[in-house]
Amino acid sequence: MQNIAQVTSFLRKKITAAGGDPFHETLNLIPTTDDAWFFVDERGEFWRAFLFISDASCYDAVTDPKLFYETGNAFGRFQQMLSDFPSASLFETIPDFHNTPLRYQALFTGGAGGAEGTAEKRFG
Repeated sequence: MQNIAQVTSFLRKKITAAGGDPFHETLNLIPTTDDAWFFVDERGEFWRAFLFISDASCYDAVTDPKLFYETGNAFGRFQQMLSDFPSASLFETIPDFHNTPLRYQALFTGGAGGAEGTAEKRFG
């Protein structure tokens, strides 16, 4: 949760400085009454909350090329806004998640205890 809080706080500052609307252009975490970013209920389940972004759309599948284009634009803008984010301040929550060569190798070897030849079984 600390990673999400850091990134969204950074984005809010950038969006505001550019004259944008941080309530529509990034996620906004809602802290608990004791200022935590998540709540643990009596069953040990974790909950977090974000402000609702009105007039937003969500798609399960995209078939319109214009939506693909807009998705690319949004992702590019997201990456550009984070280009000077101090990434060393983030915590690694899933070891080697962004280590593409290692993950690609795991696809073929079964990785983390998986079956040998996983890719061949999946893709022929």
